[in-house]
Amino acid sequence: MIDLKTTGSEFTSAVSVFKFGSTFKTTKQSRFPLTIKALQDIDLASDSIILDVGASDGVASLDAIRLLKYSQYFVTDLNTNVGHIFDEKKHYFFDSNDNCILISSARFIWYNEAENAIWPFNQLANKAFTAAPVCQQSTCNYVSLFNPEINNCPGVTVQNHNLFKPWNGPKPGLVIAANILNRSYFHDNELKAAIDQLIKNLAGDGYIVIIDSRELERSSLFSVSAEKVELIQSINGGAETQSLVIAR
Repeated sequence: MIDLKTTGSEFTSAVSVFKFGSTFKTTKQSRFPLTIKALQDIDLASDSIILDVGASDGVASLDAIRLLKYSQYFVTDLNTNVGHIFDEKKHYFFDSNDNCILISSARFIWYNEAENAIWPFNQLANKAFTAAPVCQQSTCNYVSLFNPEINNCPGVTVQNHNLFKPWNGPKPGLVIAANILNRSYFHDNELKAAIDQLIKNLAGDGYIVIIDSRELERSSLFSVSAEKVELIQSINGGAETQSLVIAR
């Protein structure tokens, strides 16, 4: 059974079981210390605004929040809450479109992708999702997927944001994209579109850092001036999408 009434690392572990499309909300704290050190060395003003995209439950952002200078820090993700219904036997979880994405019981967890399951588990999953209740405001309990630790940080705002869309908040001087812009999630044309949008989101001159820390911490730090992008530091060979940024 999944209990979202936990805090800290237990909350992050609970949230990590959710899968939205092809993306699990898997993360952990202290994922990119080398990158945080590199960001401490740039001339980021104390009144700068930081936009952190695809931040999952936000726990990996805690080091940046605690160590970097800023006036406002926005922790954002596309999937910020989950609907929940419990019928005394099963827990049903729903995405922002009210589609059932996960069912759990005392014995099983089902994801809504039965075509990848073997018999008889595919039939059991199909039966479970076919019988799932309808998620409505009157019946669903909506639970935030942001870690409670983030909500207690001064100057930090958590909100929904699609990294492919324009950022409508205050213009940032630094954009952080950690463990989201990689080829296990997106095709190259999608990655290029996301990178272009992140550059447009900046307040004129600024910085973008793209981080991969799934196994080894790799990252690429870029400065942006009049939409001209320059690589200023590459950690452990750089992020997987470094070449896409340089080639734009």
